[in-house]
Amino acid sequence: EVTQNDSRRIPNGYTTIRSILNHAFHLDVIREEWARYLKNKGDSSSPAIAITSWYRPPLVNREVGGVENSRHILGSASDSYPVNGQIWEYQRWLNNTAWSDRALGLGANKGFCHLDERGPIRWNY
Repeated sequence: EVTQNDSRRIPNGYTTIRSILNHAFHLDVIREEWARYLKNKGDSSSPAIAITSWYRPPLVNREVGGVENSRHILGSASDSYPVNGQIWEYQRWLNNTAWSDRALGLGANKGFCHLDERGPIRWNY
């Protein structure tokens, strides 16, 4: 998920790797909590969360049209969506509960939510 099977995305450098591992820990928590949320509301759909983009070194970031100061470059941001198709509910849940204390790019209208490790800021895609 971190590299999207692209060898150019293999991270190097302690700081980047540490940032990726920290973000991975938080994503694991999100996955567990999303599954619990769905179960508690009686929803038997898949709780799986897919990652569309994570670590992007500067060259790859430019190729995909990312902003120059993208947190993807640091490995501390990812774009995700719920496999069950409930993107709007996932975004609401992240915004109000699971990711309320971190940065969230509201991109449900484009099929993803941007999660990054900064403080509680919001923006629309």
